[in-house]
Amino acid sequence: MGFFRNTVSSFKKSGKLSKLQRIIHPPNEGINDLIKDIRNPEVAEQKQKALQEYLDMCCNDVNIAAVMDKYKLKRTDLENIYIDLNSAGFGQWIKGHFVSLSTIAYPEPLIYYCEAKSRGEERMNIIGNLLFYWEGRIPQGQLLHK
Repeated sequence: MGFFRNTVSSFKKSGKLSKLQRIIHPPNEGINDLIKDIRNPEVAEQKQKALQEYLDMCCNDVNIAAVMDKYKLKRTDLENIYIDLNSAGFGQWIKGHFVSLSTIAYPEPLIYYCEAKSRGEERMNIIGNLLFYWEGRIPQGQLLHK
């Protein structure tokens, strides 16, 4: 019974995260759309509200909370990781995930990011491994071995 409950819960979480990602960064959104959004206070507020809800979901997820505990992360750290990945060009859609957001919402990529940063790994190497992970070229469960 526990497995079924966890599976349903995980499925619901993924659906909600995906919905919020599509509000924060709609697929096929270009730079001109971003500029329009910034100039439209309603849209900018809607996106900010969705981001805050997304961060709430991450912080309230028991698995992400455990990672946050282990690495002494705060909510602002999750947001800064998201911003860091976006600024490195990692804000893109791959296989239904806006990867800079999904990286902070799932334990394996978040742990990898934290571990790689603590080792002083090159930013582009971190981004490359995360890219391969989200593309499926690094199988789930193998990212932490990179």
